[in-house]
Amino acid sequence: MTLLVSGFGSVAVAAYGVGLRIITFVMIPAMGLSMATTTIVAQNIGAGKMDRAVRTNTIACLIAFFVPTLAGVLLYLFAVPLSTIFVPKGEEAIAESAQFIHIISLAIGCIGLQQVISGTLRGAGNTLAAMVLSIIAAWVIQFRWPISCRVTRRWTQRPVVGVSDFDDCLGGCQPALVCRWRLEADEARGGVGA
Repeated sequence: MTLLVSGFGSVAVAAYGVGLRIITFVMIPAMGLSMATTTIVAQNIGAGKMDRAVRTNTIACLIAFFVPTLAGVLLYLFAVPLSTIFVPKGEEAIAESAQFIHIISLAIGCIGLQQVISGTLRGAGNTLAAMVLSIIAAWVIQFRWPISCRVTRRWTQRPVVGVSDFDDCLGGCQPALVCRWRLEADEARGGVGA
């Protein structure tokens, strides 16, 4: 995405970099929760306690969605002051970075959910589904940049708005569908990872 953003100049690159750093910082707890979920789900499945594995997944998904969403609301409200910390004298970059944060903060709960669902699938021993989910997220969803570029250049001269709209926000939506598909398939076979 940096390649796409760089076509709009240094202000856009600075704004995108600042916004991405702030969002990544907020997502670190979801990544940790994903790793913890992997371990707890695997331990419960290994012990034959499927109900606890399902409950672990449910609780982790709720936490991974609502906590980052709450953080996203705070990011939305304080986007300008946070951006000013990184770029104290660049008014244009601050405005673009704040706009980027405003948009991506609305999808941050979905990104946290994606992390935990991947962790649950790995813990259930269904590494193929977790791999497919990661490939879809990294190569299909994130590789839409030619479409993003075309739409961005056509609809706006504000690159960070267009890029984040068509790349990052929609990228958090597909894991729920993949997880539902895998859980239904696993139930039909007699249990998760069967």
